[in-house]
Amino acid sequence: MGANHLGEIAYLRHIAQPNIAVVTNTLDAHIGEFGGFDNLVKAKGEIYGDDSQNIVNTNTTFAGDLSFGERGDVFASHINNNGFDLNIADQKVTVILQLIGQHNIDNALAASACAHALGVDINTIKQGLENTQAEKGRLNVIQQPNLTIIDDTYNASPQSMKAAISTLLTFTGEKVAVLGSMAELGDEAKTFHQRIGQLAKDSLDAVYTFGELAKHYDGMHFEDLDQLASHLLTHHINAVVLIKGSRMVKLDQLVNRLQK
Repeated sequence: MGANHLGEIAYLRHIAQPNIAVVTNTLDAHIGEFGGFDNLVKAKGEIYGDDSQNIVNTNTTFAGDLSFGERGDVFASHINNNGFDLNIADQKVTVILQLIGQHNIDNALAASACAHALGVDINTIKQGLENTQAEKGRLNVIQQPNLTIIDDTYNASPQSMKAAISTLLTFTGEKVAVLGSMAELGDEAKTFHQRIGQLAKDSLDAVYTFGELAKHYDGMHFEDLDQLASHLLTHHINAVVLIKGSRMVKLDQLVNRLQK
């Protein structure tokens, strides 16, 4: 269930009447629409109820019936890139995800907790996790003859930007980011963009920006996607290029141009 205002998840919960409810995290996506972090947490908590089995992330302040994450009922150990040991109720199996990014291990734990609550055995959970592939626009790695593209264009928030940059840093070779504007950040939008821009410039080989708010990243700015695509193909042969921004800037069109 998604929302950008208080009461929306409560309304959707009333319709769906879930048997199991889970909040994956309480970070900063859409924070500007909620009017602050406290309201964002309150809105996400609307998914929980007395008539459902409530699954919580140990990094949040929610109380529930089953937890996942560090010190949770379901947790990961011996993490190595996209591999980890999945621990559930005194059982342990090794899982190798096809997904990249530390945050996808957290997502895998959330899914595992839900499956465990439904009575699915740990080996079946392992099989399901290892068969899961990245959706288009969500850290999808696209190998081109002279370029590796990390397509994360589905959407963007400050926290997901940090996660994507951290994932890019696990690759070898020249590391380049194309960062688009982040939407729905309210009065703090400029500050959020400046912080992400500083992080990117401090850790990557090159940073390019697209979209009005993206100017606050203080990278090399482009107004035209064709020109940006041409620049990348000319100046960053064999580089790994992360492309990420909110849906409104349509950076998926840049991904398409780079694949022509």
